Amino acid sequence: MPHRRRFPPHRPGHEHRLRHEHPAPPPRYVIVLKPQTADAEGHPEHGPEVRTTPVEATGELGASGYPRYAGDGVVADVDPRTRTVEAATVDGAELPYGWVALVADENGDRGGGNGGDGEDRDGRDGR
Repeated sequence: MPHRRRFPPHRPGHEHRLRHEHPAPPPRYVIVLKPQTADAEGHPEHGPEVRTTPVEATGELGASGYPRYAGDGVVADVDPRTRTVEAATVDGAELPYGWVALVADENGDRGGGNGGDGEDRDGRDGR
């Protein structure tokens, strides 16, 4: 019979060894909604802002597994590490086909991060 490894019993005061520390997600973001089109060569281009909404953390995890934020009819699951909107609804409905939801940059620029398209705002590959 193969030897089975036994994990040590839980000892009070040793919780830090049993879990990884993750920073708390930010309490709020600004979500920017834009139509996304493509240029003649097929590269993604974001259209003008259609709606900008501040959202607050709800304390829940969304269906995507990321923290959920809500405000003014927008509900978004945001990955706090990458600042990517993983799922979003507006006024209870999914975004129209071809639209994107982005987190505004920390410095206030709208549509920041890589928007999930893999390119930074200056066109360099953000992966």
